[in-house]
Amino acid sequence: MSTTKTATKSEHKTLADWVDTQAMTGPRFSIEARNYVEHDYLGFARRLIAEAVMDKLYYLEFGKNDGRSGAEYRLDRARERARQAMRAHSHSEIPEEKLRQAFDEVASHEAELAFIRAEMAALQKLYAEKIGTDGEHYEPYGMRSAQRPHGNVAPAPDKMPADLAKLAKQLGVA
Repeated sequence: MSTTKTATKSEHKTLADWVDTQAMTGPRFSIEARNYVEHDYLGFARRLIAEAVMDKLYYLEFGKNDGRSGAEYRLDRARERARQAMRAHSHSEIPEEKLRQAFDEVASHEAELAFIRAEMAALQKLYAEKIGTDGEHYEPYGMRSAQRPHGNVAPAPDKMPADLAKLAKQLGVA
């Protein structure tokens, strides 16, 4: 069995790159081919790792779906503190330092949210292209139905069908 070489930190730009490089191949007897063929023994483990990381990234971004946790909530709170610091700024040294701290905090939370979203997008792309079956999209545990890119509910049509519009007009509901 062969394994991939251990890569240095600089070789992996995203978590998806790291997950994609994890492989352990070796011969496996195939009944269909009636011969030994190369097989990736870590395929299932790679899928579990990708799914677990996407679950954690979703939690970091949105929190407990309660509206009071997650990176988006922290960014909104930091922006509000920056607005308060701008209103309280009186051109003296202490309020100016608070204003700088508030701006730094907003920049930090924006960078955190951008990192989480970039990692999630890279993992979703990897999952759809290589890990998942038939290009399926993975929905992290706890994802709200409003956030699902491929929800089970068909999108609402933009216009009402002509016969229903005519009936609504006749009934005086339109």
